[in-house]
Amino acid sequence: MEDIELFKDGFRWVRSQKNVVLGVQAFMRCLRERVAALADRHGPIFCRWCTQLGKFLLFLLLQWRDCTLRGIGSLLGLGSAALFVIIWSCFLSLTSTSCLLCVVMLL
Repeated sequence: MEDIELFKDGFRWVRSQKNVVLGVQAFMRCLRERVAALADRHGPIFCRWCTQLGKFLLFLLLQWRDCTLRGIGSLLGLGSAALFVIIWSCFLSLTSTSCLLCVVMLL
């Protein structure tokens, strides 16, 4: 029974706040109309920006693909020296600067 009383008290409080609820509803309607007007006015500009951003990202993706393919092609074009280049690059990246200086002096 206590739950029913709490529900009734809550409902009475909501009814007492009717003016606030009506004000919020009116504000939300006004806000909805303003957002719709902004979307109508700025929608084409936003769509154009999205299109240009998509074209730019596609351009970057194509450039990345071309650079990757050219890099792989040049690596394959080295032939038997490619293995030596890869091993030498790994060696250089794993050694410290002081060790690298000693290796270069030994060569």
